[in-house]
Amino acid sequence: MTFNTRTARRLAIAIVVASLAGCADNSVSGIDGQPLLARGSGGGGTATRIEIALTAPAGAPYRAAKGKAKFDSRTPRELQVEAENIPAGTTVVFRLGGTQIGTGTASALGAVRLDLVGAVAPTSVAGKSVTVNRASDGAVIVSGSF
Repeated sequence: MTFNTRTARRLAIAIVVASLAGCADNSVSGIDGQPLLARGSGGGGTATRIEIALTAPAGAPYRAAKGKAKFDSRTPRELQVEAENIPAGTTVVFRLGGTQIGTGTASALGAVRLDLVGAVAPTSVAGKSVTVNRASDGAVIVSGSF
């Protein structure tokens, strides 16, 4: 067998799949033993990458709306917030811990996204809430907490 880029890629994929198969708690550790991925609705912990689900609260203007927020503290830091299933053209305000971090307008597909990368991304999101509000009246479309 010749060892080439394709073989190396397949080997790497096999190692990752085997590693993930043994992670019943949905976390993956790096070489240093620190968690690389954590999913859930809270904590923050020591993970460098965190993903949470954003849901429409009771009484939300768009009941089918949903979303997610991702935070990566590795260089460059990144915070990504998404909402979908909202009317096209809806202007929204993104908030982290009650502070406005951006605005956006839903696409023709009913989705809106905010990406903060580098120095504009927060240094920590632990314990903070994320909300996507309708700009016209402040109604919460989706929310969640890190």
